[in-house]
Amino acid sequence: MAVAPRQTAPIRIETPRAEHAAALVRSLAAVFDGAELALDGDWFEVHVLPRGDWDAAVVRVLETVEEWLLAERLDSTRIHLDGRSYRIPAPVASGRRR
Repeated sequence: MAVAPRQTAPIRIETPRAEHAAALVRSLAAVFDGAELALDGDWFEVHVLPRGDWDAAVVRVLETVEEWLLAERLDSTRIHLDGRSYRIPAPVASGRRR
C-alpha cells in the first residue's frame, strides 16, 4: 500500500519585524538547505518547505525556533503547519525571568 506524502504546504513562522525574520532565516539555514527556505517580507513570515522526513523537519524547526526566540529575546511566535496554528513560547533560559 502506497502512502502519500504527508506535507504539501510549507511550515510558516511569524516574526514581529524584518530583522527578526532575517535572523530566523540565518538560523534555519544552518539546519536546512537554502532552497527549502523562503522569506515573505510583506508579512514577516519565514517559510520552510522541507524535503524528506516531515516529522524530523518539524522537530528541527521547533528546536531552531526556540533557540531563535531566546537569541532575539522574544516571548513567543506563531507557527502554522498542517492547516493549524500554534503559539510557541520561548523556553525559559537559566537565569532568565519572564
